[in-house]
Amino acid sequence: MPVAERKLNLKAGAWYFLSIAILAICIASRYFKYMQIDGDWLTVIYLFAATVSHFVLLSMIVYAVLFIPLIFFIRNKNILHWYVALISTLTLLLLLLDTYVFDLYRFHINEFVLNLVFGGAFSEIFCFRHNTLYKSNHCLYCNFNVVVSACKIYMAKKLKKEF
Repeated sequence: MPVAERKLNLKAGAWYFLSIAILAICIASRYFKYMQIDGDWLTVIYLFAATVSHFVLLSMIVYAVLFIPLIFFIRNKNILHWYVALISTLTLLLLLLDTYVFDLYRFHINEFVLNLVFGGAFSEIFCFRHNTLYKSNHCLYCNFNVVVSACKIYMAKKLKKEF
């Protein structure tokens, strides 16, 4: 893969993972209903800034660890587009499941919860409504398709400009 195309993939990946951070902030806003904000506007501003910085940092860590190394090994840009969509969808799915678990039990996914899930007691302990599961599956499917389409459109426009 030429250096120019590699740079283009790095820039595109950074923008996609930053946009995924915005979606993660929207999903994580479900946690706010459990917080008691007793204070002034300074508390609200701090909470907003902390949430934004937290999810942008997490998104960039996923970008740095799971995406950047593959740019040097995978030469096919279509595989990279699918990989970006898959990673972003899986990370948003994990966050969404964490919000559901927090909604039920008021704690986040941890080793205890993972032992319950993979130990076979998932259906006995976690009672998610079908409507909730349908909405989450539909949103994640749409996210996957939007990310793949956006990757292809962005790369097509950028490659047209450069050449």
